[in-house]
Amino acid sequence: MRNPRATVVIVSLLAIPVLLANCDTVTEPEDQVESDLTTVEGAILTLEQCWDLADLDAYAGLFTDEFIFYFDPDDVDHGLPPCWGLQDELDAAGNIFDIVGANNILISLTMPDGFEEPEDDTCTVDGAAYELRVAVPDEDLIYVAQGHCNFSLEKADGEWRFTTWYDLVGYRLVGGADLSWGQIKALD
Repeated sequence: MRNPRATVVIVSLLAIPVLLANCDTVTEPEDQVESDLTTVEGAILTLEQCWDLADLDAYAGLFTDEFIFYFDPDDVDHGLPPCWGLQDELDAAGNIFDIVGANNILISLTMPDGFEEPEDDTCTVDGAAYELRVAVPDEDLIYVAQGHCNFSLEKADGEWRFTTWYDLVGYRLVGGADLSWGQIKALD
């Protein structure tokens, strides 16, 4: 007489290769930016991935040569410049990426409700919400920024590139530790 438990075990073992054959075992590398600049939403997602992965090379490819970053007006009132160009943007991001690394940056960018891909070769995205957390392990600090961005992009050779970026916080808690994205970029 056969042992019913042994039969169940044998049948279970025989089913494993069949189940595994139906699984997709190919995985994408988690440390590479999956760039899709063919849509505006894809360009914004790529920007988010560049920060998440601290990938300066991919980040540098997101902007036109004439790119300008505009700081939140309250940041300007507290000593930051009104704006800076592409090289300053890349230097600031590169500094942060080098200091903290990919495992210490967490960002969420959310497209505004009702956004539709443009039919023209220029586009403005007003009100993309962000939340950014940058942990600095050597200092045992976490910088938090929340606000909105207004982006202008232009399309050339089928790909979207950022031409301007406005950092807009809107409100700040009195005595709160929240910063703007621009303030985090400007940290030494």
